[in-house]
Amino acid sequence: MSQLLTLPEVAKQLSVAERTVYQWAQQGKIPAFKIGSSWRFNQSDINSWIEEQRTGSSSNAAISQSRKFKFQKNKEDDQRFQGLVAACRGFIEHTVQTSDHSAFLLQQFYEDFDSEVVDEAIKQILKTKEFQIQRVKGIQGSEVDALVRRV
Repeated sequence: MSQLLTLPEVAKQLSVAERTVYQWAQQGKIPAFKIGSSWRFNQSDINSWIEEQRTGSSSNAAISQSRKFKFQKNKEDDQRFQGLVAACRGFIEHTVQTSDHSAFLLQQFYEDFDSEVVDEAIKQILKTKEFQIQRVKGIQGSEVDALVRRV
């Protein structure tokens, strides 16, 4: 396996400012990935990238981008998903707090957010033990799922 480099090491190797490498990494201009909150660089990817910059060849670009984005995309997708879950949970909690109703049809939340996002937000809300899911009669007499405050 190729050696992993830190941002300062790559900046020194390229003779550019650390801030420049940081910006390139954020913009996807240089092959990089994050471990925690720190950028890391695969030495062999950096070598290929340098050669690509020197020759103008993009044959290695797809490989480098693919490696980088597979790991980073999964992480970014997870961060985006968790952000949507937090927004959905906030929306549900705000709806509940600003209403004097004790039951809230789940369908109203599914209209505003993706079902996976609502499912995860509801799961988190249910862990607080303040609410439960119950079947209640809807407007046309059919039974529907509702988020109900525990008494």
